[in-house]
Amino acid sequence: HKLFAKAAPKSNRGLIINALQYSVFPGAVNDQTRMKTMNDLAASDAKHFLILFRDYKCQYRGLYSWDQ
Repeated sequence: HKLFAKAAPKSNRGLIINALQYSVFPGAVNDQTRMKTMNDLAASDAKHFLILFRDYKCQYRGLYSWDQ
């Protein structure tokens, strides 16, 4: 018998979705870009995501995924 189960890596998908909706692409003016990015995120099976920004002004550049 095992005394413990190996922890499954947690996904940051929910955190990324929240950031895209309320911080990266807020408001109606960003609807088209937000929806395209959210659709790409939904189509991915990855568990881990990274948002790339251009500089300190947080200008969105891309969404990347990786798995361990």
